[in-house]
Amino acid sequence: MTKKRATMKDVAARAGVGFKTVSRVVNDEPGVSELTAAKVRKAAAELNYRRDMTAGNLRRAAGRTDSVGLLVASVDNEFDAKLHRAVEDAAQARRVSVFSSSTDEDAERERQRALTLLARRVDGLVLMPSSGDLSFLQHELDLGTPVIAVDRPPKGISIDTLMVDNETGARDSVTTSSSTGTGGSWSWRIWRPWPPPHSG
Repeated sequence: MTKKRATMKDVAARAGVGFKTVSRVVNDEPGVSELTAAKVRKAAAELNYRRDMTAGNLRRAAGRTDSVGLLVASVDNEFDAKLHRAVEDAAQARRVSVFSSSTDEDAERERQRALTLLARRVDGLVLMPSSGDLSFLQHELDLGTPVIAVDRPPKGISIDTLMVDNETGARDSVTTSSSTGTGGSWSWRIWRPWPPPHSG
């Protein structure tokens, strides 16, 4: 069963403070005592609250942002560049934006970049895992956010994974499965909120 994403109202109720107080703490604004701020941060951590960096009036129907996050090792790498272009092409056909970043094979950078993208409420995340533990993404999976691994099996979580044999296969697999919807559950999960390309 999909869990409900915690809101600032939930944090305020748990911390026993007002909504505005939570807003000030989340946005690093002055006017809140350190004791109260600590209570708010503790409540936020207990609820797995993450700041929503998207403006409410930019969100689409059903709470979507029409955006997908993409994490690759390095855009300087030819394989990663082809993967980036393949995801971008599939997204463009659905009028979906792609926010991407490089992890440089660093587990901590990967974690930070992933959480930043998720704070922007991307509708799904495609990543080429580093050697790090991805269990920090379990909360997003519980909330129903599609997370897809490409080229490498993930550690710490069970998610759909697209394994490819070579650089040509990477692009062909991503574009074909994303365009036709017949390339396996990974493509269906990441693209299902949007109609397929060229559909009426």
